[in-house]
Amino acid sequence: MERKQKVLLALNKLSEKNKELIKFEIGFTAEEVAREAGISRCNASSDLNSLVKAGIVIKFNGRPVRFISKKYYEQYYKSNDSLNTLKIEVDPFSSIIGWNMSLRDAIDEARAAINYPPFGLHTLLIGPTGSGKTYFAKKMFEYAKNIGRISDKSDFVAFNCADYAHNPQLLMSHLFGHIKGAFTGANNEKSGLVDSANNSILFLDEIHRLPPEGQEMLFYLMDTGQYRRLGETNGFRTCQTMIIGATTADPHSSLLNTFYRRFPVVIRIPSLSERPIAEKKLMVKQFFTQEAHKIGRPLKIATDVIKSFIMYDCIGNIGQLINDIKVTCAKALLNAIKNGMYEIKITREDLPPHVKKVLLNDNSCDDFLLINIMLDEEWNFDKEDAYDDDVIGEIYSLLNEKEKNKNTVEKKWSKAKSLLENYYKNHINKIYQNKDRVILNLTNIIGQDVLSIANECVKIIKQNLKVEIDKNILPALALHIYACRERIMSGLRIENPYIDKIKREYPEELNVANMIVELMKERLKLDIPADEASFLAMLIRSNEKNEDAIEKPVGVVVMCYGDSTASSMVATANKIIGSDIAIPIDIPVDSDPKQYLEYAMNEVIRADKGNGVLLLVDIKRFVSWGEIIAAKTGIKINIIENVNTSMVIEAVRKARRMKLEDLSAEIENFNKYPDYWVVDENKKSKTLILTCITGKGTATRLKELIRDLIKDDDINLVTLNINGIDIESGLKADYFKKKEKPVAIVGSVDLKIPGVPFISLEDLFFGDGENRIAKLLNLENVNIDITPTEIENVLKYYLRFLDNKKIYKLCTSIINRLKESGFKLKTHQIINLTLHLSCLVERIISGEDFGKWPKEEKIRSEYKHEWDTVSSALSIIERELNILIPDSEVAYIVQYLMEG
Repeated sequence: MERKQKVLLALNKLSEKNKELIKFEIGFTAEEVAREAGISRCNASSDLNSLVKAGIVIKFNGRPVRFISKKYYEQYYKSNDSLNTLKIEVDPFSSIIGWNMSLRDAIDEARAAINYPPFGLHTLLIGPTGSGKTYFAKKMFEYAKNIGRISDKSDFVAFNCADYAHNPQLLMSHLFGHIKGAFTGANNEKSGLVDSANNSILFLDEIHRLPPEGQEMLFYLMDTGQYRRLGETNGFRTCQTMIIGATTADPHSSLLNTFYRRFPVVIRIPSLSERPIAEKKLMVKQFFTQEAHKIGRPLKIATDVIKSFIMYDCIGNIGQLINDIKVTCAKALLNAIKNGMYEIKITREDLPPHVKKVLLNDNSCDDFLLINIMLDEEWNFDKEDAYDDDVIGEIYSLLNEKEKNKNTVEKKWSKAKSLLENYYKNHINKIYQNKDRVILNLTNIIGQDVLSIANECVKIIKQNLKVEIDKNILPALALHIYACRERIMSGLRIENPYIDKIKREYPEELNVANMIVELMKERLKLDIPADEASFLAMLIRSNEKNEDAIEKPVGVVVMCYGDSTASSMVATANKIIGSDIAIPIDIPVDSDPKQYLEYAMNEVIRADKGNGVLLLVDIKRFVSWGEIIAAKTGIKINIIENVNTSMVIEAVRKARRMKLEDLSAEIENFNKYPDYWVVDENKKSKTLILTCITGKGTATRLKELIRDLIKDDDINLVTLNINGIDIESGLKADYFKKKEKPVAIVGSVDLKIPGVPFISLEDLFFGDGENRIAKLLNLENVNIDITPTEIENVLKYYLRFLDNKKIYKLCTSIINRLKESGFKLKTHQIINLTLHLSCLVERIISGEDFGKWPKEEKIRSEYKHEWDTVSSALSIIERELNILIPDSEVAYIVQYLMEG
């Protein structure tokens, strides 16, 4: 028997054996057919699709894709009543990516325009080329049909005004029609698009290309519902139509004012660059899925590729994004065919040059770090699978990994909880938050048997837990039980290493979850793993209501030194999460502390909604500011130092569903150094890690400086930022995968790798850093070769928030004052003093406690005149930056000048 016949026979057998079930669940998955036929899922899927093309089998797209033979479909679903019971009516707008985020206001305006009596309000869509205006207009048309505003049999009538822009006569004829003899060649009377759009919607793309006379004829139609065909002079024709126009131009300059005023509703469609990163990720995933369907082969897409498409400058917006993904898939397909591979692997080498360029961008490092929060692994698409975020699978995989390292376990436990909360609070809510507009038939998705079990589970939860459960727990449980059954039947098992933690944190939920597992065993006739209960306990916990946390989120305030440091982090976080909960406070370096403390206090008061404020700061001084604000206002404030963009994103993401103490603990834990900074004591290397706060250009210069210093090509130099990102490539450093122990860390950030010494740039230039490097690398001698003219650039290597040009200018003024007072400074003293003073100012601003130096009094008494001279010179920088240099540092500088 041919395999295809075997597949069809298996499909028919399933239909015979499940006559009752088939009434509730249309068809069978490729996996079910594969099990019945005793072949692989891949082969079953391929044969089923061939049978679909042959017209023998009917395919239902969804999650998962289902198949049924045409014979059984006609037997069971031939009556309209039967089909209507299975119908799913979905709001057309909900299929638009961003419908509940960046496009929410636009969609609300569109709904209002269509619902307005008697036949809707004329609407103008404004947005750049490729932003999706035509697609949006089609969704408006579908929505109008859904609510009965226009007939189900109506067609979407569309016209691009640019097609006839250079021939106004033909354009008007195409739009309004013409009578015989209206112009040369008009041998017969012809109707126009306006006739076709009667009692429907007329979409006019590039409406700004309509000539003035065309605009005048159109607004007469909009005002009166009447028009004339080209050449007509007597009488008017009537037409009831809603006009949707679209333009890329400024309507004020490209449309007649009288015409523009005829559009009561103007909707702006944002460009791709204005869309949140979360939406871009969904678009990229959807477009790759579509290509997998077209090509008919599975795709494996490298993380670099995904990140590049999310982050690159896509001038042509969504239209260009689709084309670039098609070009990439075409190139990868060619390589797969050339190499005799069925699966298509898409790597960075397949990217178009303008997309690949983002991987080498000087400023892409932080952006890639943010994407890493949302995307850690490559994507895999089966050619037949409908698109969905396989969050459940990700959590299963996460929990199934065994880790001995305590920090890693804590981190993964936290991530699993977070993933689950996000999935059930966002994905499931997406289905039910518009109940009046979305009628979802759960039976059609997961089957009557699973839905019945889920209903019983809800009863068990309500009977045994004293807390109120979210109403959306039913679909959450139903989908989870369905996924659990599919995984077990596929031979997958789960082992949860966090069972003890769940027993401790969720004892009541775990008890109820065990009852559910017993019910599942009995009803599904499957061996359910015991650890499944721990996962169910997490699910139940994530659906317990916490109204206060939703209605009164924790305030998030970011306070940093610099003109835009805090604002930049907050803007990025709010854009990614699609929120406005975080508030930035930028404190200029030369600001008046009293004035800005008052400003900071007012911002914290504004941020507090009643559940306290999480204050994220970059230096110690602001810790004391937070304490002062808390004391004066009575607001509960938790303070966390060393803020970075990743922390702000995490805080904004969790602020709406966690209490202040829990949120603080999460962010404190999130701020721990990454687990990949783990080294093997026995694996030595000749590597120096160079850490830098700024971008690629500065990192490259630092690398050159150190290379000149050590003059040994065998020493490996790796430039990293605080998050373990290789500054030169913008990607996660491969070095740590080897777990080799570096010789030392040199630069402006201590990565705190156990047992690895840190040499700051201040030590390198001012202290004994040279000798320490020489000793660690077994070198005879190292010398820093730097000239005074290079100091200003060198300052960029380790200044966190001070402007290198400004501080260099102040240091130069101090050195000139010292020279004028009689100090004869050598070149190396000028260099070292400039570097030391720059570091000193940052340490003072950061609130470092300097303490008292034992030699302080001795230096003051021995060098009284010099002390006064140095103090006077230092007052230049004290006045300018509103700081006070401690006596211990004055003593240190005096000693250096007199004895160094």
